[in-house]
Amino acid sequence: MKQAIRHTWRSLTPAERRRFLLLCAGDIAVSTVDLAFLAALVWIVQCWAGPAEIRNASLWRRGPFATHPGLLLGLFFVAFLLKNGAAYAVVRAQNAFAAAVALRLGTRALEAYQQLPYHQYVHTDSAAHVRSVNFHPLEFCQYLLAGLQGIATQCVLITLAIGAILAYDGRLFVLLLAVLLPPAAGTFYLIRKRLARARLDIRNSNEHSMQFLREALGGYVEGNVHGANAFLAARFAGARERFSRAFFGSLSLQAMPPRVIETFAVGGLLLLLLLARSDASGASFLVTAGAFLAAAYKIIPGIVKVINLGGLMKAYSFSAEAAPVARRTTGSAAGVRSLALERVSFGYGARPVLRQVSLSAVAGDLVGISAASGTGKSTLFHLLLGLIEAEEGAIRVNGIVRNASARQALWPAVAYVRQAPFVLHDTVLRNILFSGEAPDDERLRRALEGSGFDAVLPTLAGGLEAIVAEGGRNLSGGQLQRLCIARALYRNASLLLLDEPASELDAAGEASLMQCLARLAAEGRIVLLITHRRQSLSYCTHTWILDEPEAPAAAPAHARLPGFGR
Repeated sequence: MKQAIRHTWRSLTPAERRRFLLLCAGDIAVSTVDLAFLAALVWIVQCWAGPAEIRNASLWRRGPFATHPGLLLGLFFVAFLLKNGAAYAVVRAQNAFAAAVALRLGTRALEAYQQLPYHQYVHTDSAAHVRSVNFHPLEFCQYLLAGLQGIATQCVLITLAIGAILAYDGRLFVLLLAVLLPPAAGTFYLIRKRLARARLDIRNSNEHSMQFLREALGGYVEGNVHGANAFLAARFAGARERFSRAFFGSLSLQAMPPRVIETFAVGGLLLLLLLARSDASGASFLVTAGAFLAAAYKIIPGIVKVINLGGLMKAYSFSAEAAPVARRTTGSAAGVRSLALERVSFGYGARPVLRQVSLSAVAGDLVGISAASGTGKSTLFHLLLGLIEAEEGAIRVNGIVRNASARQALWPAVAYVRQAPFVLHDTVLRNILFSGEAPDDERLRRALEGSGFDAVLPTLAGGLEAIVAEGGRNLSGGQLQRLCIARALYRNASLLLLDEPASELDAAGEASLMQCLARLAAEGRIVLLITHRRQSLSYCTHTWILDEPEAPAAAPAHARLPGFGR
């Protein structure tokens, strides 16, 4: 329990801690006022239905209450309504606070995922990240944050209630519940439709947040390399905010029935007082019933809540153990003018992939990389991107030896197209921009023409505003590939890394793409292209043959590079 409380407190920001304490004070104040009203109710019962000497000595036998004895009951009931209205406002504030904390923790968990080392991205099941981002923040707020506040409030409430009841009469152990049932049924009937609407909003917004979350998780590489992490996180946060608002709003609705039922219960008791005023035999019963009201739904439920909340806090303490976000260096958009690998080696466990590899490229080079599957072509790109670190050797960028972190700082100057296309369930335009910013029309035109996606647009209802289905299911393999190439070209990067970009294109599409890449290289960029296709290699200024027995005949210049594993 102590550990859960420590984790809960550490998970809050200083401002959230102050607000949490303020809300705790408000909750305790409401509970204390509840007890005060119950004590006043017992006093009213005594003065109204007690022995004659008490009734005659009561203050309400003087002034306006002497001629209108029901006035005090009416004023008390109005004050009781106002008290319960204030109590409901406190509950709404508590739920709004929980929604804000859950949103912050969920966004922080997604940012932590986006900053993970690449090997954790590869080897950790995405379901673990989904739970960490989507469910842990809610569990933290529902079971730990609310549990801590509930325990504090209930402990104070129980102490005050027990003291008050014992001071009045320690022999009160009689139960009165029948009066609570009718208002309970009526209240739940009245709020049923509102809860149904809230649950529908929860379902829809939760589906959207899960969709955006899957895309943010799947876009780990593109989000980092293309600097789109903030965009992906913002899409998730927007949907998650709608979900949090609906979810915690439903909790506010669920907090309403107890207050309404309590109000009806007190109203019913006051009505009984009026009816029993002339019946002396019922006075003792009414006094006892009014006094026991404090114990029946304050002390006993309070003890049960403390026990239950303590167990829940212990069970869900893991939800407060969020990993800190280690921010990567953003870097600048300084161009990549040259790169070189010097006797680089890398392996996966006991299986070597690259052995003593040396190669280089400078601005203006269009380099074709050809090799059999499993010989380290994609690993080469991961090394250049800084996703992994070489076991031996050095990697130079612009003549400077740079470790993985330093190479990551160059991502603003890099565009990367993976062999497996990654797309958002969003518009074509958003998929190209990979941000929420307004497009640069000239860059967009060149990207569409260079990728060949300009020929695809007329076939899509809505053009740039057409929606790409989840996973790109409404596009062909070639269209998906062109869309991802358009994204890379729009980036206007000085280093382009393309992994089999023409594998789904026909001969004409391949020729158009290679002509575009040749123009980009001629403008002073470095273009590295993994491909098995001889037509693509024929456009390259250099070809790196990764330990293949024969170089492609169409390549104008090539170098055979031993040291790549199979």
